[in-house]
Amino acid sequence: RRSVVSRTILLKNPNAEQNVRVVENPFRSNITVRFAKAPQQKVRLELVNASGAIVYGKDYGSSNQLTIDLSGTSLSSGTYILKTVVDGKLFTNKLVKQ
Repeated sequence: RRSVVSRTILLKNPNAEQNVRVVENPFRSNITVRFAKAPQQKVRLELVNASGAIVYGKDYGSSNQLTIDLSGTSLSSGTYILKTVVDGKLFTNKLVKQ
C-alpha cells in the first residue's frame, strides 16, 4: 500500500474571529506572533513581567505575523504576559522565557 502526501494550502476565512497565537513558547530571544486574520490597523504589543511592569512595548504595522527580537534586552528567565491590542481588542498570552 502506498501513501501520497498532498501539498499544503492556506485557507483564509474573512469571517473568522481574530486570534493571537505565539509560535515559540517557552522562548529565548524571539517571540513570533501569528494572527488568525490580518489586522486592519496597527498592532500594539507589550510584554509585562510578573510585577506588572511593561518591559517591552512597541507598535507594529498590519501583518499576519510579527517577530519581536528581544536579544538586546536583559530579560531574566521567568513568566511574562504578552498583551496584544489588535483592532481595538486586547488579547493576552502567558509566556515563559528560558
